[in-house]
Amino acid sequence: MSKPMFINFHVAVPDENAAKSLAEVAFKLGYRVSTYASAECSLPWTCECSVRMLGSHENVLAVQCELAELSAEFGGHPDGWGTFGNGPSGQPPAL
Repeated sequence: MSKPMFINFHVAVPDENAAKSLAEVAFKLGYRVSTYASAECSLPWTCECSVRMLGSHENVLAVQCELAELSAEFGGHPDGWGTFGNGPSGQPPAL
């Protein structure tokens, strides 16, 4: 956790339009985004927002708070986060 890595933050939203709208806003803020139906989550759609960062408690909490504020407008809320680590298999190719 001492080196930067991509961390994927999952935001539950009520429908596909909300997921796409949130993805637009998050993309403009520098997140890598994807949207997908997610029947196993608390709401039926997810907007995944990924960012390269140090995985400290403070940093994760700051992103969770930012995404909570952003997603409230779309009827959503943060619904967990995860990472594949900072090794080569855990990092997506550069844009």
